[in-house]
Amino acid sequence: MKTNLVLMCLNPKMADMVGKLLAEQLGMYYLNTTELFKFDHIPHTIEEFIETRKEKGYRELEEGTISYASTFYNTVICADSGVVLSSKNLQKLAKGGYIIHVWLDVAHTKTVLDSGIYDNATIKKFYAVSEKQLETRQEKMAECADIKISGNRKSTFKICADIIRAIKKKMG
Repeated sequence: MKTNLVLMCLNPKMADMVGKLLAEQLGMYYLNTTELFKFDHIPHTIEEFIETRKEKGYRELEEGTISYASTFYNTVICADSGVVLSSKNLQKLAKGGYIIHVWLDVAHTKTVLDSGIYDNATIKKFYAVSEKQLETRQEKMAECADIKISGNRKSTFKICADIIRAIKKKMG
């Protein structure tokens, strides 16, 4: 039985804000898979994994985090958009949760990500993906989504309200 809501969005900060508010509004737990990955790998950092193993190695390790996160119950799971690069991740998340894709304009999102403030150059480079890569991720999110919501030019509260309406409509 699906008890989780899996939130996917190209903008990680927006996804985090929407996910927290959604969990609060629905009386659910909240889990950010990137933060769980960081916790699981203390004392190492994401930067170390990216520098030593590159993105491919990081994504392989991330599969363990997603496996664990997918076992949670009654949780809004906020997943990094790169999670869609692995069909294993998508299968695990979809098994226990409804996937919600918050659609964003790719060109605008690229500008937001490129102008973001990051902890260091490694992380900035990690998030500096091309528009083509963002489009590919967006397409994969849309393909697997149970619920699709536009997040363009909307407040966190409006996106959250749209998601709640879509969930109610889907659930009957």
